Amino acid sequence: AKDAGQLNAVRGAYLDLVAAKVKVLSFFAYISRGFIAAVRHAAGDIPPVVVDLLRDCPAELASARKELLVAVRHILSTEVRQAFVPFLGSLLDERLLLGDSFSASVFRPLAYSLLADLVHHVRLELPPKHIFAVIALYCRLLADPTVPLGVQTMSAKLLLNLVDPIVGDRVERPLRKVLLQKILTALLAKVHALGMMVGDGGGSAADPNSTAVSPYYSYYQGDPEDAQLPSLLAVCNVDTIMTESWR
Repeated sequence: AKDAGQLNAVRGAYLDLVAAKVKVLSFFAYISRGFIAAVRHAAGDIPPVVVDLLRDCPAELASARKELLVAVRHILSTEVRQAFVPFLGSLLDERLLLGDSFSASVFRPLAYSLLADLVHHVRLELPPKHIFAVIALYCRLLADPTVPLGVQTMSAKLLLNLVDPIVGDRVERPLRKVLLQKILTALLAKVHALGMMVGDGGGSAADPNSTAVSPYYSYYQGDPEDAQLPSLLAVCNVDTIMTESWR
């Protein structure tokens, strides 16, 4: 019983420490918005602190994680966001970003939107591996019927904005076609899913509360490296379109 009490005390102290660190970061976010010149020298120290807090924040501190995400979103609205570019690979890890608490779904829109804001502002500086990872994530979110409509709309806008870095000098020409094809496939699959939701237009409309899922959603559930392009490509002649436009 004594050992259990000591463990509970240590656990409680750890939770208080993590919550206090989040409060400090929130204060930094407040300062950075109005007095960026005063904190510019510490910009490079913030991203590793954020990643560590996301990793260390336990499941029972869901409210602290939400506060942390809000603080990070405020920080990313300043020029400090440039320091986050080397850490984008870590932030794209959904388990790190959302944690493993049961209430993680509550702040999924906040997490995905702040990540989209970061990608949008630094998209021209992203290496190909990060562009591929972003496309894989937001293609899946676009097809995921369990996320809010606002997140799906945001995903579509972000995918379209990624065309600029894809056709830039950072991405080799053979890879450009692959990435653009993935974006086009995701958009066509979303149109197909919307068609399933509203009916075929010739008969009775589908139930607006239906949870019907496009069969192409499963395509984004697996490893994008190993997955085969869905048959929608053949139906819409996506490969032919890409080949003709690539000449």
